[in-house]
Amino acid sequence: MANKKYVIGLDAGTGGVRVILFDEVGTVVSKAISDYPVLYPKLGWAEQEAEWWYDALVKAVNEVIETAHIEVQSIASMAITHQRETTVPVDRDGNPLRNAILWMDRRAMPQTQWLLTTIGLERLLEITGMNGFGTINKVLWVKENQPAIFNRTHKWLLVHDYLVYKLTGHYATSWANACLTNVFNNTSFQWAEDILKDIDVSPDLLPTVYPPGAVVGHLHRNASRITGLPEGLPIAGGGGDQQCGALGCGIIEPGPASLNLGTSVVLDSFSDTPTHRVAGIPGTYLYESGSSGAIALRWFKEKLSACENAIAMNSQIDPYDLLTSEAATAPPGSLGLIMFRGPSVRGDGAFFGLNVMHNRGHIIRAILEGIAFGVRAAVEAM
Repeated sequence: MANKKYVIGLDAGTGGVRVILFDEVGTVVSKAISDYPVLYPKLGWAEQEAEWWYDALVKAVNEVIETAHIEVQSIASMAITHQRETTVPVDRDGNPLRNAILWMDRRAMPQTQWLLTTIGLERLLEITGMNGFGTINKVLWVKENQPAIFNRTHKWLLVHDYLVYKLTGHYATSWANACLTNVFNNTSFQWAEDILKDIDVSPDLLPTVYPPGAVVGHLHRNASRITGLPEGLPIAGGGGDQQCGALGCGIIEPGPASLNLGTSVVLDSFSDTPTHRVAGIPGTYLYESGSSGAIALRWFKEKLSACENAIAMNSQIDPYDLLTSEAATAPPGSLGLIMFRGPSVRGDGAFFGLNVMHNRGHIIRAILEGIAFGVRAAVEAM
């Protein structure tokens, strides 16, 4: 088909960037992944360098284009989804002023409590649909603990927003991103200026908001040169990874739910009330519950599986396949070994029942069973 068009979906997650090229009917043409690490400078803290996200985007997009064997001019648009609540301050030139503070970071618990006391849980739920845990608490932490950085900040950006800026030069986000900040009005679809005034944060520090799916900018020349994508490519405002995942699973009406088994376990179902999170379709919402997820298995792979990683690299197989094969040697229940939450930045992960009969297979199986029970907990919380 001479005029066949393609679109790119890009997810900048906690562990890396995933890029997929689709044709007009949704068939996957090519895909690529580029990983990056998480930094844990202190107990309860989790950070990344924002430049890692863009470097990974460039690498994955280059690979997708190289393996697709299509004319790049036939790519019609690109949209971005991302790890939610993670934020980075940038100066007037768009340069990061510090490492990004990740969604899982717990340093801002005092600021969370202050927000709940100052604004009130009922008011937060009514206006934002959030319960006090969100991006703005990390902003407040920097304001209190790193005032020099806060005073130099031109914009506070989410992962999506930073990548949009790098690609287009515009500071832009979507409703389905802003809704997890604690300062977005879920009915007017604008920044909640009354809340921002009460916490003394200027709305000028935040990007312009657009409906999900709206064009928020076009690929500029330098980004075109680096990525290989056509200059002027429309970039659509995406949403949080969970909202976009639910949309992709067809969660657009009451009844079904979607399950995401990523770094965390997240279950989403449709809602028509603005007391929940804005979904990928403008004017709709999601009810969400979750628990600790696959970060526990990744921890085991990275910290306790050096030999398996080397074998996997030499054999060109997935190291997780080796781990799950090892888990299969242990019986259901792992001889009484239970993982109660996985290792996390909160420091509250734990294994119970460990004894001298247990080996690596039992531990890996206990991790997998713990994740499975996390799914059950998410279902029961709906």
